[in-house]
Amino acid sequence: SRLPASNGRLAALLAVLCLVAYVPALNNGFISDDYLMLELVRVWKEDFSYLFKIAPDVFRITSYGLLWALERIFGYRPEYFYAFSISVHFLNSVLLWKVLRLVTRSPQVPALAAIIFAVFQNPQEAVMWLAAIGDSLAGLCVLGALLSWLRKRFVISALCYLAGLFSKESAIV
Repeated sequence: SRLPASNGRLAALLAVLCLVAYVPALNNGFISDDYLMLELVRVWKEDFSYLFKIAPDVFRITSYGLLWALERIFGYRPEYFYAFSISVHFLNSVLLWKVLRLVTRSPQVPALAAIIFAVFQNPQEAVMWLAAIGDSLAGLCVLGALLSWLRKRFVISALCYLAGLFSKESAIV
């Protein structure tokens, strides 16, 4: 079938596909690992240096900061946390499309790749499990870094990559 001709239509299609694929997450409650992270956010509010003392958690600072902000804005209402997670997945789909468009110079291949990425259930943990949001955030930062690099915006690229490193240590790969 034909892919949408305009950028706006493809972005709208990606938004609908992400929502349809992951709308069941809005009915998820917090799970045990989420409660652990939310507890660490509470401790972090009392002692800012706390997370910097725990080896792997220093590489999840963006996740903890995000959970802190979401908790401040929405309280402990998980549907808002998951809506944000779905939004990050949508942004990752759009960024993948833009990066591939610059690399391949083809309109069809990047669009198809973004559509498949939007609905493929392989990253479902990163979208449907708040404790794994670091994967989505690292993807967002690395894709943002790649897009900025390809557009010759090297300082922004470096800052995005640095944020990716503090989202998940695997961002270095």
